[in-house]
Amino acid sequence: PDLTKVSDKYKGEKLLRQILEPSSEINEQFRAQVFQTSDGEVLTGLVVREDPQAVHVVSNLLLPNEVRVLAKDKIAARKASELSPMPTGMLVTLQREEILDLVAYLESGGDAKHPYFGK
Repeated sequence: PDLTKVSDKYKGEKLLRQILEPSSEINEQFRAQVFQTSDGEVLTGLVVREDPQAVHVVSNLLLPNEVRVLAKDKIAARKASELSPMPTGMLVTLQREEILDLVAYLESGGDAKHPYFGK
């Protein structure tokens, strides 16, 4: 997702928490749905389109053009996922200063020319 405006909603500790625990608060625009079909298949993904006959789902956000079409009459169950598509543990390889730089970068709207970065 476009993160240039993430600081409009999250700052400081709250922004860091979203990075550390992405499922603590999920933006409805990015909340995945879990589907079970009438033949027992389970599919989790982001709904990109829905019409009276079908739901169009992307199950891998790295491959947004791979859309699976589920006929509504074949969907046995559907529920919102409690897990964010953003993985946890993204900061485990970073040092404290790198994490603080990342938070500052996101708070600046992705502006590397922001005064914080000394450019």
